[in-house]
Amino acid sequence: MRLRALLHMTEREWQAQVVSAAQTLGWTTYHTHDSRRSDKGWPDLALVRDRLVVAELKTATGRVSSEQRMWLDLLESAGVETYLWRPDDADEVLAVLSRIRRKTGGTE
Repeated sequence: MRLRALLHMTEREWQAQVVSAAQTLGWTTYHTHDSRRSDKGWPDLALVRDRLVVAELKTATGRVSSEQRMWLDLLESAGVETYLWRPDDADEVLAVLSRIRRKTGGTE
């Protein structure tokens, strides 16, 4: 599987590519459909399979707001895998979403 990485891809197109890849790899995906009713800066996608991944998606030239950076930093400090992905990160997206977390025993 290969994601299409284009310089002029819109954020909506990029998100569709990431969601399609995630679902193909067995992830359940969540995206707030009306971000005007969400907390400002909350990441674009929450992906759940064997772990929780949150991702802020941007175009090749899109800027990250201070609120978006704050949420990514807070979630990361709480142990959540957080990413800022642009279309040229397509190979990283596939690598992250293909990785399986190994259980270490006990109760998790």
